[in-house]
Amino acid sequence: MYWLGSFLFWIYRPAIGFITLAGLFIYLFLKKRYPPAFLLRKIFFSLVIFLLFSALFFSFLNAYYWNKKPITQKLLPPFTPISYVIRYSFQYYWWEVLMTILVSGIVLYAMRTLNKKFHYIFFYQEEPYLAAIGILLTGWPNCLFFFFAVICLALILHLVILIKHLLSHRKLNYFRLSFLNFWLPAALLTIIISGILSKWNLVNQFRI
Repeated sequence: MYWLGSFLFWIYRPAIGFITLAGLFIYLFLKKRYPPAFLLRKIFFSLVIFLLFSALFFSFLNAYYWNKKPITQKLLPPFTPISYVIRYSFQYYWWEVLMTILVSGIVLYAMRTLNKKFHYIFFYQEEPYLAAIGILLTGWPNCLFFFFAVICLALILHLVILIKHLLSHRKLNYFRLSFLNFWLPAALLTIIISGILSKWNLVNQFRI
């Protein structure tokens, strides 16, 4: 049974990421627009609740498996202080979840604050929630690559547009450097290569 718990632990994050992104892409394809902010807000808080529940679930599941084997029973009270179990659960099940939620909350608050202060000249109304959802789906510290991917994709596309206009000798009208269409593709890319990122020392420096 222990292999089942390990399988679930490693597969549930990519699975929920693919499912959520698939739903958002389908909505975008059918409606020709992104979900409204109020719907994205519901998705954001649903993911937060899911992540907290998953951390709690795997903490109890781990203790259950430990209690099933005589050798690992020694890791539980009264043989071992409860503080050890708490530290273990925090390191392996809670730390990444709490950091992910914290970073997503900070980014969401900062982007919404900038939007309100500068009358939405930086981000479209949906973008703060798309960014926050992307962080929740990619997780800490992979969300750092997620941000890097968003910036790179946006700069590459706008550079292509600029070169195209220069080569065609047409006047380049004002266009807005927007990240709107890159949050979801960047999140999908990050999830797909998460296995590679897990072996990248630069990313692993931010783990505990």
